[in-house]
Amino acid sequence: MFQHILVPLDGSLRAERAIPVAARIAWASHGSILLVRVLDTFTNVSWPMAGASVDLSDAVGIKRANVNAYLKQMADVDALRGLTVTTKALEGQPAETLLAVAQNMQIDLIVMSSHGHTGLKPWVLGSVAQFIERHSTILVLILRDQADPSQRLLHGMTEPIRVIVALDGSPLSEAILPAAAGVSSALSLPLPGTLHMAMMLPEPLQGNGTTAGSYSMAIRSAQAYLNMLSQRLRRDAPIGLSVEITSSISLHSNVSETLVKLAEIGADMEGVSAFTGYDLVAVAVHGREGVDRWLNPSVTEQVLDATKVPVLVIRPGQVEASMAGPWHRQSSAGTSSCLERCGPHRLYGAQVLQDLF
Repeated sequence: MFQHILVPLDGSLRAERAIPVAARIAWASHGSILLVRVLDTFTNVSWPMAGASVDLSDAVGIKRANVNAYLKQMADVDALRGLTVTTKALEGQPAETLLAVAQNMQIDLIVMSSHGHTGLKPWVLGSVAQFIERHSTILVLILRDQADPSQRLLHGMTEPIRVIVALDGSPLSEAILPAAAGVSSALSLPLPGTLHMAMMLPEPLQGNGTTAGSYSMAIRSAQAYLNMLSQRLRRDAPIGLSVEITSSISLHSNVSETLVKLAEIGADMEGVSAFTGYDLVAVAVHGREGVDRWLNPSVTEQVLDATKVPVLVIRPGQVEASMAGPWHRQSSAGTSSCLERCGPHRLYGAQVLQDLF
């Protein structure tokens, strides 16, 4: 699934934290690693002081040599031993350059840290990560600047990596499920991974005319939808054998706040022991298609800004490609009628839906 993995570097220890995570995924997927460092020649070359005679081309040449030496050093770290590793030293605006090389090299996954810096002029990976998350049609795994929530991803643990997937009932939101399962499985080896599907329903507003019966029916329909998805995933050989699948339904008045709380604290699930949260939030981002869609860019950005948990993001272009894959073709052929009957966008009558939101 992850044959070509890109790791952006900027010379900082924070950025280098992505290397062992990418390596573990590459080992599990029999994939390769591409290490990239972008030299922004405009902002990273110090201007000469008044009266000094400095050849700017020499300064740029020195920086290029340093970047190449740095990448060679990173390619030889222990975590990458035995893997196919290539390096690229590029020049340009960091975010745009990284996206261009990812597209040109047919990258399947970008693994990067949220912050970093290098030299006298900072390249803030937080803003670069934000730009890539907003514009990349390639799957992106973003490690957080806070160390504690990322520890289980950064270091091999003896427990499965727990991934929570945000669902809104649309086929687009489901498209990240195979990738989320793949990442959880790869980072959990030799144990199976853990995939938790989180479905949230809006709390009924007092006095809006919504009946208790219609809302109870909505909850039952949402549970039927999650059960259908769970059965479908378990029947899929690669996914069903590699991850344990759980699900939950939550009532919310604010989607982003509820999702952050679920990710960092965890969900109450029958038969599942309590724990302090998940290791990774997975979300497919798409535009709003009416009042029954909440996984829109603004909500996702609120989640990314608020949570300390690493995030796995997939955007519309890559979602479409994922939906064209065998998993979606199989699921669409066998469950489209169930989605129409059970999906949350079919849970309510039009007026009741508007009242709930």
